[in-house]
Amino acid sequence: MRAFQTLRLRLLIILPFSCLFILAAVIFIALSYLNNKSVASSMGHQFAQELSNRILARVDNLTEVLPKIININAGALQKGLLDAQQPQTMSPWLLNQIRHFEHLNFITVALSDGRYIAAYRDMKRPDALQISANFVDGPFQLTGYIPTADDHIGEPVLPYYAYDSRQRPFMQCALQHPASPCWGDIYRYVGIDSFAVSLSRAVTNQQGEIIGVTAVDMSFQQLNEFMASLNIGEGSYAFLAEQDGTLIATSNAGLPAEHGDDHQRWSLDQHPHPLFQAVSQYRQQHQTHGNLQVGDKTYLLNIRQIDLGHGLSWQLGILLPKQDFLAPITGKNRDTLLITLATLLTMILIGGYLARVIANPIENISELAKRQALDELEKAPFKRSFVPEVRKLSVSLAFLARELGTFIRELEERVQARTEQLQAANIQLQALSELDGLTGIANRRAFDKTFSHEWAQARRSQTPLSLILCDIDHFKSFNDHFGHQAGDEALRRVATCLAEQLHRPGDLLARYGGEEFVAVLPDTTASGALELAEKLRAAVENMAISRDDLSDSRCVTLSFGVASQVPQQHDDPQKLLRLADQQLYAAKAHGRNRCCSVSVALAPCAPPCTDEQDPQDKSA
Repeated sequence: MRAFQTLRLRLLIILPFSCLFILAAVIFIALSYLNNKSVASSMGHQFAQELSNRILARVDNLTEVLPKIININAGALQKGLLDAQQPQTMSPWLLNQIRHFEHLNFITVALSDGRYIAAYRDMKRPDALQISANFVDGPFQLTGYIPTADDHIGEPVLPYYAYDSRQRPFMQCALQHPASPCWGDIYRYVGIDSFAVSLSRAVTNQQGEIIGVTAVDMSFQQLNEFMASLNIGEGSYAFLAEQDGTLIATSNAGLPAEHGDDHQRWSLDQHPHPLFQAVSQYRQQHQTHGNLQVGDKTYLLNIRQIDLGHGLSWQLGILLPKQDFLAPITGKNRDTLLITLATLLTMILIGGYLARVIANPIENISELAKRQALDELEKAPFKRSFVPEVRKLSVSLAFLARELGTFIRELEERVQARTEQLQAANIQLQALSELDGLTGIANRRAFDKTFSHEWAQARRSQTPLSLILCDIDHFKSFNDHFGHQAGDEALRRVATCLAEQLHRPGDLLARYGGEEFVAVLPDTTASGALELAEKLRAAVENMAISRDDLSDSRCVTLSFGVASQVPQQHDDPQKLLRLADQQLYAAKAHGRNRCCSVSVALAPCAPPCTDEQDPQDKSA
């Protein structure tokens, strides 16, 4: 009886506290459920945001190079590096570009008269490059050709299509908006089962007349493949759409972007699936994220604008079933309730002891976490505690701290690698823009840049700067007699020969004009420049490029004009260039195949210029 009373007394003592703890546990579980529900929703939105970031990065990666390519090709067309009179000669240039950018399908030049040439990548066989043109086999007859070994137009491989580039969206867009690059409407390729979008730009001559359009096409095939490869889970969806709701790509074949029969694109409001119809109504409310109720399912919806520049923007949508995030929480909260009740009953007996033994270490660990002291957490400061939970918590947090540190370092390395890749791409584009496409040496743009820099350097250091200007004697006659292909080969051989004679790192050889070349020689006196010019002249003559179109010359020769000056504060650098040109004229007037030089402080002549003047002018 007394034992029973003692037991009841213990119950009377324990029950009030037990009831309070049970009530606290119920409240705790309820709050935990609500909090976990909120966390799950937050995680869902975070996952949607991270997924949209991946898709955005992919879209940026596919589109960022398009404006650079059309601007490079526009500049080449304006400067004559791409010959509008002979568009078939553009094929090596276009093929070289498309090899460097594997995600592009067409790089195009269309002329104002409707002629069209493009480098084309077969979407089924990405390594199979072709040339498309509509002027080779007949006017406006579009045909695909296999490139020859030197990247010129070879044998035809595709059937004819009637094709006038002036009727295509990319050219119409560029002609309607000639002031800036223009995105064309999304369209289906002629003869190819794929949609694409193009960025184009009108090209004008010095009189402001439009001479052509440069364009780059990007097929949606890679974009659709990337979206399908996301593997975001059953019941979750991602889509890309135009501003009017017309679909571009989706992540799930069950919600296609195109009609199955006529291969036309669906719009969100006309899509047969009610989910996309609900998204269309949601968009009309100008909301970007929230909960979307479709039947008995609730989706987390995140809509994001993607700005592609030049007036074009797309919409990226992510749909995630909310139940996928909440279902695990319901089961876990049930288990948590049972565990919490058992733990609370035990805490009645050992609460005071645990408060002293466990609270202090946990507070210390919390403080380290709050201060983000990853180095200290990695050391597991309480791994020797005699309380197992404290030891495990310390070791687990040490593991998480190490993993987080490793993740941060890997992320920094990936960012650095991406930065280096972008820098390398920029350097490559810069190098391409400063090379002459025919001879492989520096072009006029590179010369202007180098000459300006070396002029400023010579003016600061008060050192002499010399220019050598030369061109091939009677080159028009050579071209007329032997043909332009032989003329191009002669230009390449002369350029190579001249370049091989310049050994100083600071010297630059560039193609100045058609058959003209120019050398920039920093820290070089007039006598040194004249000596080098004579060496260049002799080297070209010794190559003995045969010619029989002249009675007084049996090989290709060059005439040279040399000018040297120590630049002063108010001197015009163009004066030095004009002096070199005058000396070149003097060399031609005195019989060609010779060198004439001048220093700003001296009279213009060298002994080779004392012969009787040639009646023909420099342009001959």
